[in-house]
Amino acid sequence: MGKKVNKMSIKKILGIIILLNIAGLLAINFFPYPENFVYPYLTSHGLIPYKQIFDQHFPGLLFFPINFYSLGMRTPEDARFWLLATVVINHILIFLLSGKLFKSKWYILPNLLYAVFQPFFEGYVLWIDSIAPIFLLTGAYFLITKDKEELKIRHYLLSGLFLGIGIVFKQIFLPIVGLVFIYLFLKEKNKSKALAFLIFPTILTSLLFIYMKGRGVWDDFWFWTVKFNATTFAKFGRKYPSVGELAKTSLVFGFGLVSWVYIILKDWSHNKVVLGLFLVGGLMFAYARFDFVHLQPALPFAVLIISLFLEKVPKNKYLLKGIGVWVLITGLIVIRFYKMNVGNSVYFFGDKEAKLSQEVEKYAKPGESVFAFATTPAIYPMTNTLPSGHIFVFDFPWFMMEAQTRVLLGLESDPPKVVIKDDNAIIDGMKFIDYMQDINIYIEKKYKTVGTIDGIKIMIPR
Repeated sequence: MGKKVNKMSIKKILGIIILLNIAGLLAINFFPYPENFVYPYLTSHGLIPYKQIFDQHFPGLLFFPINFYSLGMRTPEDARFWLLATVVINHILIFLLSGKLFKSKWYILPNLLYAVFQPFFEGYVLWIDSIAPIFLLTGAYFLITKDKEELKIRHYLLSGLFLGIGIVFKQIFLPIVGLVFIYLFLKEKNKSKALAFLIFPTILTSLLFIYMKGRGVWDDFWFWTVKFNATTFAKFGRKYPSVGELAKTSLVFGFGLVSWVYIILKDWSHNKVVLGLFLVGGLMFAYARFDFVHLQPALPFAVLIISLFLEKVPKNKYLLKGIGVWVLITGLIVIRFYKMNVGNSVYFFGDKEAKLSQEVEKYAKPGESVFAFATTPAIYPMTNTLPSGHIFVFDFPWFMMEAQTRVLLGLESDPPKVVIKDDNAIIDGMKFIDYMQDINIYIEKKYKTVGTIDGIKIMIPR
């Protein structure tokens, strides 16, 4: 009976921790990536991904017929619900994993640490990386054993299934699957178990490729998701962390990696190795373009490993003082984060965007063509309009280096009813307009300005 009461108490504490995490997210500004709205909307309105919508990611819930838009995520409020739901699911999965890893009351600590750090590492952002932990945690869950139980074929199959689903969302799951497979293949005497792990990733990746081939977009798909990523984006789109970002990152992920090394040196066991592999695999998400949100896939594994370290750390006064300093520094940084981000703003869906939508709707009817030039890409779903020539790409310089000609042809063949244009938009120190001179010349020649909203021109045909 005592054990049952204890388990119930732990679950109540978990519920409180989840509610605190949710309350923290509701107290700060919200940042849903515009891609979450624009891509599914355009796909659901007949534009063909990779052939008419240029993007570098695997389809996931962005480009398949079943996507965010068809599933009902059409407003910022819907998106926030999705974010909070993923956070709740992540907490539950962390709790289930902790139940396999810890034999004491320490197993609630990972959830507490996750609630502290999840908002800080841009947990208020909704993007693919926000959803990725669900697949990583579930994949890890089936590979983590309790009381050194023997893994069955079904465990490998289920782990591979969820990581295979992850591949459909983002290419970076491929090297993660490869990393885990190499370990399993070397570890298992029965190689068929390790090979079973690869069955679903192989099937799902093959089905994805067959689907793209069947839609007649294989060449476009291969160019944007493979060649473009390896060439133009790698050269011009990569973003490296600043010294300050590295320092903040090291407080959790540096600590997590050091803790893992310490644990492995003391106890080279299957569970510990798997956790470390998933931590390293999760950190791969931040390789191509560093932002805190890309660390979200690694965060659950960092807090699990840190908790294991804190549980096992010897009662050394210097180590305890060091942990105390870590708690103090991270606490101050997290408090400062909340002070700077408290509010109810929704990025890309504020008053400016609402005013721009109203102006666009004065000149364009639903279904007609408009053009957003270096500003407010979500204008299309917000006004129920379509991009000129049914061609869309985000106006990042690295995209326009490859797509400007196609976009210009779309403008010429299907002149928009209205253009909204920001001449001063900058990203990573690069001015958008400098990489879109041909489009700029065309617009300035064919369109006149009839108003401005916060420096953004409203333009109609001359």
